[in-house]
Amino acid sequence: MSSITSINPYSSGSLYQSAGETLATQKSSGTQGNKNETAEASNDQDVTVSLSKAVAQARLRESMGLAPTGRLSLDDFKAAAEDREKTVADALARTMNSLGIDSGQKISLSLDSDNKLTISESFSGKSKLQNTLNEDEEFMAAFKQLSANQEVVSFTEKLSSGGTSMVDYMDDTQGWDGAMALANQYNQIKASGNSLSALLGASRSETPYTYVHLPEETGA
Repeated sequence: MSSITSINPYSSGSLYQSAGETLATQKSSGTQGNKNETAEASNDQDVTVSLSKAVAQARLRESMGLAPTGRLSLDDFKAAAEDREKTVADALARTMNSLGIDSGQKISLSLDSDNKLTISESFSGKSKLQNTLNEDEEFMAAFKQLSANQEVVSFTEKLSSGGTSMVDYMDDTQGWDGAMALANQYNQIKASGNSLSALLGASRSETPYTYVHLPEETGA
């Protein structure tokens, strides 16, 4: 079982700009000092701004299509995922049509470690489709929202399923070590300064999402 990280896996070119983000550089307007000091002062300098945990949490929730404040339920994540899935499906179909790709072609979409969209299947026009989707900011935002929400749903259901219950960890193979690992994973998420970000990290690690476009079935 992988360890928990409080780093949002989607924070690079992603759902939101992370707390502690580095802003665009600012130039110094000072005019005193020797030539070297003046040259150094005129160079671009990175400025770091730290957001409060509450603000960072609210921004992350909004970026996922969730209410920025208030209690969240599993149904909230499910509803957000369902909404984004329709957006992704419609946009994918339009793009495939515009590129002349057969609508009956199976296409599996997922995000790699750099949050770039990848297609599993090999077919004529794959590279063009993959590049076009990656360059479509609206599509990518919707797909990242879909992935984040669906991964949380899948991970939560995995933890609550019989296959990963405490009872199942009490066998001769894993014993108490497995049970404690599961408990520790839950505690790390709960104790995190940004529990939602930690949950995203665990969810993507444990239950990575793949969207699959399948040919429509036709009746006899």
